[in-house]
Amino acid sequence: MFESLILQWGYVALGIGTLLEGETILIAAGAMAHRGLLSLPIVIIVATIGGFSGDLIWYLVGRKYGNPFIEKRPKLLKRVAVIQKLLDKYGVLFVFSFRFIYGIRTVAPVFLGVARYPIRKYLMLNAVGAIVWGISFAYIGWGLGLGFKEMLSRHPHIEEVLILAVVVTIILWLLEKVYSHFRSKSLLGTAPELDKVATIEK
Repeated sequence: MFESLILQWGYVALGIGTLLEGETILIAAGAMAHRGLLSLPIVIIVATIGGFSGDLIWYLVGRKYGNPFIEKRPKLLKRVAVIQKLLDKYGVLFVFSFRFIYGIRTVAPVFLGVARYPIRKYLMLNAVGAIVWGISFAYIGWGLGLGFKEMLSRHPHIEEVLILAVVVTIILWLLEKVYSHFRSKSLLGTAPELDKVATIEK
């Protein structure tokens, strides 16, 4: 049953997962590719498109709605100063690599949109970054799939345990997202003021 679900919905789940955030699901897809349930080249293509599209959407949201979008979200607001420092220090390298930095992948493109980072440059850097990201994490998953295959040969019933662990992890992740959403709403009235993000011309 598990394998039939992967065969039928694996690429769809990967596309949605990488659109929203996605390293975990990309690594899992890489592992499934090693087992022959998915195609590694297609996994990389789907993940690259999903990652590129998700970060482009967040950039456009920031570009359209500006500072008020961040001001109303305390969780994003806390990370703006860190992102500003990284951008000032590393410039193009940061825009290329922010998706590899834990905790700011979603916030960074919003901030770049608010700051009106040049869209042509952002599209190019986002595309290259998404390709490198897709290949890297897919192959990490592929490597883990090799290790899993060896483990399964020694412990044939471990697959059911791992599947249960994955399901529990996903449920806990969803609950955490719901909790964070409602907590952010409750903090709107106490969010600190955001210094207006300057327009970037570099």
